[in-house]
Amino acid sequence: MSTSAATGAAVAASGVEVVEDVGPRAAVETGERSFDVAVIGAGPAGLACALNLVRGHARVLLVDSNRPRHAATLKSHGFITRDGASPLELRKLGREEFLRYPGASYQLARVTAVTSGVDDGFQLSLRAVRGGEVSSVNAKLVVVATGLSEQLPEITNLRAFYGTALHSCVVCDGYEKTDKPLVLITHTETDREAMRRTETLVRRFSSDLTVIDAGSVTEIVGERAEMRGVRLKSGEFIAASAGFVLPKSEAQLDFLAPLGLTVAKLPGGALADSHPAHSGETPIRGLYAVGEVATGRPEQLLVAAGSGAAIVPQLLLSLSI
Repeated sequence: MSTSAATGAAVAASGVEVVEDVGPRAAVETGERSFDVAVIGAGPAGLACALNLVRGHARVLLVDSNRPRHAATLKSHGFITRDGASPLELRKLGREEFLRYPGASYQLARVTAVTSGVDDGFQLSLRAVRGGEVSSVNAKLVVVATGLSEQLPEITNLRAFYGTALHSCVVCDGYEKTDKPLVLITHTETDREAMRRTETLVRRFSSDLTVIDAGSVTEIVGERAEMRGVRLKSGEFIAASAGFVLPKSEAQLDFLAPLGLTVAKLPGGALADSHPAHSGETPIRGLYAVGEVATGRPEQLLVAAGSGAAIVPQLLLSLSI
C-alpha cells in the first residue's frame, strides 16, 4: 500500500479509531436482533463475504469498529478496477453496495464477546464505538474478518515515516520505490525464510538495498515526509530515501475467549483450517474466519477479498440444511 502524510501513518500504527463517513443508513438502528450471519470486520474480506451472503438472501449483520490496519493509506495497488484508489474509499463503496440489499444491516461497534447462543447459534456482545452503549445480537453463523494488528519495532521516527517512505508490503508498494536507495528493516523475531523471500522481492525493484536488523537501528532520519536514511546505534548513517519494514503481525481475538479460542492455541496464529476441503472453518462449529485472521499472515486487499467471497457457498449451504 502507498500511504498518506506521516501524521496519518502514526495514527494508523497506534491503532486509534479512524473517522470515516459510514453513510446515513449505517447509523440507523433497525431494531433487529437476530441474523443468519454476523460478519465481524468490514475490511475487504468481511465486505466481500457480507455482500455475497446478502445476495444469497441471508440476513446479515456487518459489525466494524472502524480501526483498519491500512487507515493511513492514500492509495492501494493491485486491486483490479481500483488500482490507486484509497483503501478507505474502497471500504466506503463496499459498505454502500452491501447496504443496497434488504437483508443487510451494519453496526459501528466493537465485539467484546462471542458466546454460545440458542439452537447452536451464537450471541455477540457489542459496545458502541463512540457512545459506549452495550447491546447483544444473535446469529446462526459467525464469520471473523478482523484482520491482523501490526507491532512495529521501537525505532525513533519510524511511525512518522511508516506509510509514506516505509511500507510492509513489497508487492503492494515496490513499484513506487523502483531504483531508489532502500533499506529493509527486519523485526528481531522475523523468520529467516520470510526475511530471505522479502529481500529477494525487494531486489526486483532496486539493487541498492541494505538489510538491517531492527535491533541495530536507533532512528529514521528525515524531515516531514522526506526520508534521508537510517542511523544505527553504532553512530553509522545509511542513506536511503525509502524502504520496507517487517513488523510482527498478530490476530486480536480476545472476544473469542468465551469459546475457548485464543491466539496461543492457534497453530501458526491461523484461526481457520488451511485444508482446501475445510477452508475457513475453525475448531468451533458455525464459526468461520476469512482474510488475514484466517491464515495468520498479512495479505493484499484483493487476496483478502477473494477469501471472503470464496467461503460464501459453504455458508449458504449450511443455512439451507
